[in-house]
Amino acid sequence: MGRGARATIQGAEPPENHGNRVDAARLETESRLEQTEAELRFRVGLEALVTAMSTRLLGVHLDELPAVVEAGLGELCEYFDVDRAYALKLDENFGFDLNVEWWGAGIPQQATPVTELPIEAQRFWFRSLLSGKVVHVPDVDDAGDAAAPDALSALRQDGVNSILFLSMLARGTTVGFLGFEARRTKCSWSEESIALMRTVGELFVSAVERSRAEQALFVTARELEQRNEELERSNRELEQFASIVSHDLKSPLQVVRGFVELLGRDLGTATMTETQTYVNAALRGAERMDRLIDDLLAYSRAGQRPTNFVAVDLNHLMNDVLDDNASLVGECEASISVESLPKVEADPTQLRQLLQNLISNAVKFRRYDVQPEVAVTSSEDSGWWTIRVEDNGIGVERRHREDIFGMFSRVHQGDRPGSGIGLAVCARVVANHNGHIWVEDGPDGGSAFCFTLSKRPDVTVD
Repeated sequence: MGRGARATIQGAEPPENHGNRVDAARLETESRLEQTEAELRFRVGLEALVTAMSTRLLGVHLDELPAVVEAGLGELCEYFDVDRAYALKLDENFGFDLNVEWWGAGIPQQATPVTELPIEAQRFWFRSLLSGKVVHVPDVDDAGDAAAPDALSALRQDGVNSILFLSMLARGTTVGFLGFEARRTKCSWSEESIALMRTVGELFVSAVERSRAEQALFVTARELEQRNEELERSNRELEQFASIVSHDLKSPLQVVRGFVELLGRDLGTATMTETQTYVNAALRGAERMDRLIDDLLAYSRAGQRPTNFVAVDLNHLMNDVLDDNASLVGECEASISVESLPKVEADPTQLRQLLQNLISNAVKFRRYDVQPEVAVTSSEDSGWWTIRVEDNGIGVERRHREDIFGMFSRVHQGDRPGSGIGLAVCARVVANHNGHIWVEDGPDGGSAFCFTLSKRPDVTVD
């Protein structure tokens, strides 16, 4: 063999080394492929998770939204294998539309509020929030210039190893933030993952604003429905009013006219006694019409819903009502007891009218064979006050208990004075305060008129 050939043989790579190099290259390629496939699977799984979250957020009521967001944050934390997440959105008045936090099981819930951080740390977080800057720190112990030293120190003190903090935007304006923290291990978020977390923040903002809009629309629709119901009721009452008033106002007017005509006809022949009888009858008719017009005016005023409620002490109001009815109570020697009554948010003028009518009715519709007794009590249940005016009078038959709250409803005739408008006024006043009025059996066959008042005047009764 020649010298050159021998040299070539001496410089050749052994076959086994060449095989090892090929195997290493193949293994490296396979490893990269596996890593790429793993990253792809991770991204696809994360996208599926975000898509499912967006579906769940559709149509969620505002009251249910925090629980749905918390569940979503928990799923994301478990997917990234991190330990804490939080989402906060501010409303236009700098209150919280959304304030949700999720912690992993067994993780000490230690988090220093921003307001208790050093000034430089506070500035860093607020600047990051307002600028929309993403704060991504995979390793708090090796953060470089990613955050202010004071901010990093506070994170270490709280036990944070990695953090992702980003702003939530609405129409280009920062309205809140979304954050994730790794405490048991470290975590690095890829650009694709960060982009998806921005999408998650947008989903949360969209869900809050949509829920608020739907709630506002529901409230508006409910108010419109109530207004329509009130309008229909008002129209029915107006029709009833026109029909009955035409009769009830004409009746005393006809009496006055009839007796005046008699006076005119018999002016030269009637005796003094007959003349006085005619005059007295005409005066009674005029007095009845005057009383009827006053009652109609009271009913009209009671139909006006108060625009502002104020604090009203029913004890003081009841004392005023009893003072106004002192002569009526004294004439029949009525006994009226009043337990301690609550303070409510109401219209004092209308409530006084309500109590005035109920007290005067309790005395007016008394039994003549027993001393009139009236008891005023109150009770509280589930945010509602029930006021009860109980008497031992002649009572109300069951078949009339709905009718008596209608206009000009006079169940008891005879010597009982009244135009039949008082209880209709009561019903209007209670309706104006979103309450309910009804009548029950009282002691010894009497009546118990009850009405409810809410502790919150904006709450309506079902």
